[in-house]
Amino acid sequence: MLLAEILVVASNLLLDVDAYVMAVSAGAVGLLTIGLTGLGVGMGAMYPKFDYENIAEVGVTTGAVIYMIIALAYAGVTVMLCARPVYVHLYFTFTGVDIGGPEVYASYAGIVVITLLFIFIPLRKGAQALERIEI
Repeated sequence: MLLAEILVVASNLLLDVDAYVMAVSAGAVGLLTIGLTGLGVGMGAMYPKFDYENIAEVGVTTGAVIYMIIALAYAGVTVMLCARPVYVHLYFTFTGVDIGGPEVYASYAGIVVITLLFIFIPLRKGAQALERIEI
């Protein structure tokens, strides 16, 4: 998370973006990092495989492929939800006309809700899956 935040802040400084866009992008990356970590740990617990002959097998397992598809969808939805608030802000910055409404706050709430779902549901399902395994 620290590396991701450093990269986001550094790239935003190089692009000379304003503080609002900096805050939205840093917040989104922070939530994405937490959500993807929860998803990865939960999916790893749901689809455990401990007997690899070659470490290259890890990325082609069922759990890994499902994780990659879900993670890509999660990142895409998060970026789409960030687009409206940033568009409203930039439109106001360049034209002086405020076109924002409740959808801006709904976008923020959607990002937080989706992130919480991606943290808790996979972790709960993963814990349940590990409890069923005899070790």
